[in-house]
Amino acid sequence: MGGYIGKGKSVTQVDGYSRAEADAEFATAAQGTTADAALPKAGGALTGAVTTNSTFDGRNVSVDGTKLDGIETAADVTDTTNVTAAGALMDSEVTNLAQVKAFSSADYATAAQGTKADSALQAASTLDATKLSGALPAISGASLTNLPASGATSLNGLSDVTVSTADPAVNTNPTSGVGHVWINTTSGEFYTLTDATAGNNVWINTGSGSGNVTPFAATGGTKTTSGSYTIHTFTSSGTLTVTGTSSKSVEYLVIAGGGGGAALSGGGGAGGYRSSVSGESSGGGSSAESTLTLSAGSYTATVGGGGSGAGPAIHTQTTGSDGNSSAFSSITSSGGGGGSGTSGGSGRPGGSGGGGSDWAGGGGSGGSGTSGQGRNGGSASGSDAGGGAGGGASVTGGNGTTSRGGLGGDGVSSAINGTATTRAGGGAGGKYTGVYGSSSGASGGAGGGGSAPSGTDASGGSGSTNTGGGGAAGTRHNGSVSGGSGGSGIVIIRYLT
Repeated sequence: MGGYIGKGKSVTQVDGYSRAEADAEFATAAQGTTADAALPKAGGALTGAVTTNSTFDGRNVSVDGTKLDGIETAADVTDTTNVTAAGALMDSEVTNLAQVKAFSSADYATAAQGTKADSALQAASTLDATKLSGALPAISGASLTNLPASGATSLNGLSDVTVSTADPAVNTNPTSGVGHVWINTTSGEFYTLTDATAGNNVWINTGSGSGNVTPFAATGGTKTTSGSYTIHTFTSSGTLTVTGTSSKSVEYLVIAGGGGGAALSGGGGAGGYRSSVSGESSGGGSSAESTLTLSAGSYTATVGGGGSGAGPAIHTQTTGSDGNSSAFSSITSSGGGGGSGTSGGSGRPGGSGGGGSDWAGGGGSGGSGTSGQGRNGGSASGSDAGGGAGGGASVTGGNGTTSRGGLGGDGVSSAINGTATTRAGGGAGGKYTGVYGSSSGASGGAGGGGSAPSGTDASGGSGSTNTGGGGAAGTRHNGSVSGGSGGSGIVIIRYLT
C-alpha cells in the first residue's frame, strides 16, 4: 500500500482493492487477531478444537457427540457379532428361510394351544399317534367336528374299516381283502378279516368279545367232492358235525333197509326212499323234497339194516322181517315190508310193500308202500304157484304166475354223489314147484333187489348192501330153503362247497 494514511481520513482504495472489496475479502477485528488466523466466509479448513454454546444445524453437538463416541471404528451392521448382539438372526442361520418368509399365523398353533407347535395337533392333518401321550381328557361330542354322519359305514381317513350294527358274514367279501376291520356298534365286538376267500371269509374276533366268524365246515361219513359239491356218504350210522358261524342248505338221500323175503312165495319190499336232490325224484313217484338248512351242531345219520329172510324151512309158513328205518336230522325213511310166507297172506307194509303169498293157493295181495317213499308189493298168482314180488321205490312189485314168482319193482336213480346209481329195488317172488314144475326164476328190481332162483329147491337172493333192496323169496318143492335178506340202507348228504 503506498503512502501514509492519516487518522480520520477516508480510504477508498488499498493496493488496488476498493474498500468494498476489502470488506468482503478480509477478516474484521471481531473475526480474529489477524487476518491470517481467520477463515474466509466461504471455504477453508477448520483446525483445532471448536467449542460452542449453541447448536450446529439445529443439533446439540455435545449430546449427539456422546452417541457417536459409542460406535466402533469401521462399524458393520451386517456383522454376525453385531446382529447376534442385537437379538437377531442372519439369513444364513435360518434353514427354512422360505417358509419363515411365507409364515402365516393361521397355519400354526397359537400360544393357547401349547408352548410349542409340536405339542399341538395341526389343522387338516393326519393324527400322528406319536403326538399322543398320557391319559386323554374327556371329550364333549358338541366340540367334535368332521366326524362321519350318523349311519356312516367307514371312519374318516380309514378305507379298510366297516362300522355296522351287525356282525360280518362269510360272504361279506370286502374289496380291501385281508386285514379289513369290522366294528359291530350293537355288541361292541371288533373283527379282523384273516381269510378273504370269496364266500368263505374268516373273521377273527379281536375285541373283548368271543366267537369268530368262520365258514361252514363239516365232518362225518366218507367225505368226497364232485364238481361244485362236497358229499358225505354214510354206509353205516354216524354223525355229521358242522362248525362255523354260517349255515348251508343241504340236499339229502335217505334210504332205509329192504324187507326180507319169505322162505316161500313173497319177496321183500325196498326200503323207503326220500330225496331232496334238485331235478330228481323221491320215492313213490313224488317230486324231490325240500332241502335242509344246517348250522353248527351234530346231526345223527342212522343207516337201517335190511330185514332178515325167513327160514330155513320146508313146510313151515314163515314171513320175511321188515327192514329197519334210516334217518338224518328230521328225515326218516321207513324200512321195506317183509314178503309173506303164510297161506294167502298179504305182504307186509313198509317203505315199499312186501309181496303176497301163494302158499296153498291163497293168492295173497301185496303190502302197501309209504306215500312219497315207495310202491306196493305184488300179489300172488292164486294158483299154488308164484308169489308176489316186493315193491320198488318207483315201480310196484310184479304179480306171481304159474311159471315163476313176480318180478321185483324197480328203484330210483340218483347222481347225488356224482355218479348216477339206481337204488331201492324190490325182491323177486318165489314159486312153489310142486304143482306146475320148476320155476323159470325171477329177477329182482333194478336198484339192488334180490332175485329168485330157477329150478325146484333153492333159497332166494339177498338185496344188495347199501341200496335198500328187498330180499327174494325161495323156490321150493320138498327142500329146506330160506328167503334172502334185505339190503342195508344209506344216507348221503351234499352241499355246495
